Amino acid sequence: MARGTKSIPAQFDAEFLDWFRERTEAAWAMGAERTPEDVLAQYVEWGAGDCSWQHGTRWLGGLGDEQIAKIERRWNLAFPPDYRLFLQRLHTVDRPMLCTGYLAEDEPPQAALAGGALATAYVEQFGQFMALDEGPSFSHWLTDVDALEERSARLWEGLQFDVEYNELWLPSWGPKPAMLSGRQDRVRELVQAAPKLIPIFGSRYLLAEPCMAGNPVFSVSQSDIVVYGADLRDYLVFEFAELLGFSKRIEIERATRARVHERFPGYQAIPFWGELLTH
Repeated sequence: MARGTKSIPAQFDAEFLDWFRERTEAAWAMGAERTPEDVLAQYVEWGAGDCSWQHGTRWLGGLGDEQIAKIERRWNLAFPPDYRLFLQRLHTVDRPMLCTGYLAEDEPPQAALAGGALATAYVEQFGQFMALDEGPSFSHWLTDVDALEERSARLWEGLQFDVEYNELWLPSWGPKPAMLSGRQDRVRELVQAAPKLIPIFGSRYLLAEPCMAGNPVFSVSQSDIVVYGADLRDYLVFEFAELLGFSKRIEIERATRARVHERFPGYQAIPFWGELLTH
């Protein structure tokens, strides 16, 4: 399946998204279907948690204009033209990912299974149990209300954590309130006033404002914010290079990083988020 990067459609348009659908669905159809226990066994062998696509995953297909308009009203935002096209052609996939992680030391595996985990296993080298659960992938704007609210709240909650535990406070935020509640209120106020970010996949967010094609995609982990793609096309190719069948991911990464570097002064000028960006 691996082909050179020259096979990537040059423009972010219907042709690109059809290509993206074809390549990803072909990858998801390869190999044998595995049980949750089989998937978990692989991660136990590696000793680290992560997420895997399920065999046979397919795109649901696009949303209609009325559906998109309703979503925009519900979330008080406007989708940029490129992400709107993504929603019209692909939107999201038909099944969740399978994600693993270690249980807390005091959490018995029986409790994890009772709470919805699909499988558990003991990782001898670390003396801990690991569990496999269903996890979200691309945002499903019609059904993932709780997950979308969580991803939105994570933006200010992560910053609040770094304010309290990592001495984060920028001069542009004004005087630092003495009370915890005041600091929390100020951080939340700043995030709510900042240009909106659209959760698209995991910790990746597309800048929504200004509402135009070509906005960058950020990776956000508390106050650790990096530009993960110069635009939506760059992001999709870079993030899913392996799934798309590119054996030389480093070439894609270099091209993406070069475009980000070239545009970085403009990113730093983005209100609020620009000050937090790391190169």
